[in-house]
Amino acid sequence: APGPLVLASTEELFGLYTAATGERPLHLHGTPDFLSPAELHRRAWPLVQPCFLQAERKATATYEQLLHTQPALAAATVREIVPAALVGRVKYLFVTPAPPLWGYVNPDSGHVSIHETGLPGDRDLVDLAVEAVLRHQHAVFPLRAEVLPAAGPMAAVLYG
Repeated sequence: APGPLVLASTEELFGLYTAATGERPLHLHGTPDFLSPAELHRRAWPLVQPCFLQAERKATATYEQLLHTQPALAAATVREIVPAALVGRVKYLFVTPAPPLWGYVNPDSGHVSIHETGLPGDRDLVDLAVEAVLRHQHAVFPLRAEVLPAAGPMAAVLYG
């Protein structure tokens, strides 16, 4: 899912942009001409952080609701989530930073094999799921133990 648009510009250019497009992006005041990408990020983050936190709260609430009403759509195992992610069935993915979880997904059956150490052809299954969810333009959030305490290295809201 695309994030919010931030326009780093002078007031004059911001006015021209909004008049021409009819859009009202978040405005980072001042010219960005001499700012590094890192400095632009540092200045823009306070503008966009509330948008991301709101989206994360909505996704978490959806997961918790589905746990009670449609548990088949609230996945919490790697073996459920990774194949669903690969075919675009994950709406929201929650992941926790962890050591690599090595494994292999059979492309024909979707069966997930998990290995203690990486074998030839293995991938980090968490990375694989994240890549697939982003490729399908869906959302990835941090999995916070205080929010979803029962989840393992990942949890997901699936499309039906």
